[in-house]
Amino acid sequence: MGSAGVTVLGHDVGGWLAMNVAANDQQVKGVTLLSTPGRPLVDVLADGFRAVYGQASADRFRATVATLVSTGQLPAAESVRPEHQAVLGQGQTDILEGMFAASPTADAARVKVPAQVVYGAQSNTVSKVDADNLARAIGPSAQVVPYEGGTNLKEVVPDGEAVKFDPNDESTHVFGARPLVHVPRDEATLGKIVTFLRSAVRGGTA
Repeated sequence: MGSAGVTVLGHDVGGWLAMNVAANDQQVKGVTLLSTPGRPLVDVLADGFRAVYGQASADRFRATVATLVSTGQLPAAESVRPEHQAVLGQGQTDILEGMFAASPTADAARVKVPAQVVYGAQSNTVSKVDADNLARAIGPSAQVVPYEGGTNLKEVVPDGEAVKFDPNDESTHVFGARPLVHVPRDEATLGKIVTFLRSAVRGGTA
């Protein structure tokens, strides 16, 4: 890190890491949170499963997470619904327990530098509610930036049949286990992010 300081950006739960870095490192002058959950992760993901697969999928997901939290164990892979397998990876129980126990607004309240909270207006998971929760916890230095897309500055992935998670097939390693679709990023929003980060690292705000 240089003496002039740095800015950090985190996507999805990586935004939680970015907030912790911003709160603990004085060289960090600004942080961008891209599609970062502002509610407990089980609520965010259950909303996504409900939107795509229906209420039964959301309820089953909540029950599986409750089992993980109470016992420290996931059900056997064959007992986990196909659309949940991309999220509830076998052999990752320690990581998953930490993620589901996290309090994003508590982390956000510790951020004392300018913050940009970006969310996709068409996302089925991280939404305006999450962005507003984080911005409210951070305070007046936070700005909320919506864009017309999904969760990663790309267009929404078209509807399609769920694909069973396959550890040897990267196209199934996505939320909802749908094939990856390569589409352009939202250049206008990307420009806002670049402008904000440049301004923050120079000691101003965008």
